[in-house]
Amino acid sequence: MPATYNPEIVRGETFYRKITGNESGTPVDLTGATVRAQITDTLGGSPVVAFTISNSGSLTTDGVIELALTAAQTTAIPVPAGNGRTRALGFFTLEVEISGEVKRWLDGRGFIRLGDIS
Repeated sequence: MPATYNPEIVRGETFYRKITGNESGTPVDLTGATVRAQITDTLGGSPVVAFTISNSGSLTTDGVIELALTAAQTTAIPVPAGNGRTRALGFFTLEVEISGEVKRWLDGRGFIRLGDIS
């Protein structure tokens, strides 16, 4: 069962998070793994934003995954209609594929917060 993670992205700012996967306290060996993370508009729907896995070429035995979005990428995210500075974008999912087996590590809701600069 995936853990819950609800990323909040500030529009117009760089986003960076380091996530460490472990099983029973031991880091997961990610050597040769493929990692995908995105926020979709609906469950199984179209991507609103796909995260860059900034260490994808150097995933190792330490279990660390680095999620990143540039300021240009966060600025390009369409802002949903609504009131308030923080708005729901959709559904967040992070999947890890190791030796052909795909596991969903994280899921939750993705949010965008409007920045202070107009």
